[in-house]
Amino acid sequence: MKLKFGTYIFYSVGIILICMALIKSHLYFNTARNASENRQPLPPLKGKTPRITKSPLVAVDMKLREQTTKERIIQSLPGLGSNNGTQLTNQSCPEIHVICTMPLLTQQSLNTSRYHSYTIEKIQERMSEFMTGLQRTLNHKCVYRVHLLYNQSALVDYIKANLETSVEKIVFNHVPDPRLHTAYFDFAFDNLQNKIVMYTPVDVYPGEGFESINKDVMVKNKLMYVLTRHGKKEKHCDMQKEASSNSCNGRYMGSHDSYIFVPIGKFPADVKKELTVTSIDYGVENMSIWAFRNLGHYKVTNPCKVLKVYHLHCTGLRDARRKRLNTGRNTGMAPPTDQLD
Repeated sequence: MKLKFGTYIFYSVGIILICMALIKSHLYFNTARNASENRQPLPPLKGKTPRITKSPLVAVDMKLREQTTKERIIQSLPGLGSNNGTQLTNQSCPEIHVICTMPLLTQQSLNTSRYHSYTIEKIQERMSEFMTGLQRTLNHKCVYRVHLLYNQSALVDYIKANLETSVEKIVFNHVPDPRLHTAYFDFAFDNLQNKIVMYTPVDVYPGEGFESINKDVMVKNKLMYVLTRHGKKEKHCDMQKEASSNSCNGRYMGSHDSYIFVPIGKFPADVKKELTVTSIDYGVENMSIWAFRNLGHYKVTNPCKVLKVYHLHCTGLRDARRKRLNTGRNTGMAPPTDQLD
């Protein structure tokens, strides 16, 4: 079949155009490849820093990578990501309500009657220890709230002026006499029903192990923990050298400081009657163990090998009027253990 002359011309031109396009494409890609292989960096603009613009998705991805890197660095450095000097774990914390109190020792009536043998400098050092202990308690990751009981209005201003962090955790509660041992239990049973409550002296602060507290186990077994303290190296002294501050791991002497319990119902009247005494007197903790165990029917234990509290008392300053209250009739003991049930 013979093609017409016009059709022949049409097909010929088409073939020529296709060949030219293929040749041009081949030359273009070869040129681009050679340029890429021999490319030199462009000189920076004089007086200006080149700006790189990230898309929103790239920016988010880079932020997440930076955050992950920072977390890895914190975890790898000693002393960072710690809780009162101890390494944190990923275990979740129970919400603990701490009850404590402290005297304003610079008040003249206390200074002359109970601490008359100490210099004003020593008294101020003791107040500094109180504030350090309170601050460390507030900073603890398992402490949800600190309920500070007081009856000296000037104390509130003093604490507010000297706290540095975690101020939002503290609540001030005026009570008739915060020195009474029953004041802490009255407050707990009246205001903190079905909460994990910890009463601790202000110079005894929580450390490791508090992630292990199980409220359901405490309620089921009607548990009360009455903890013996530990000591560690502090800024102004080494509390590890104080035998009375290390009897959890050393020779148990019947000394206890911090109470952990879940108040349900009313504060047992018989226990309250037995413990209407001044909290700082010697042997009150042994009276408490005996009363809650025998009159309140609590299971009172001392898992200080798991739940660690630390004593801060470098000054040695003590109330001159302290006396021993417990007798052979009402002395309870709770040797150290590592069991929480």
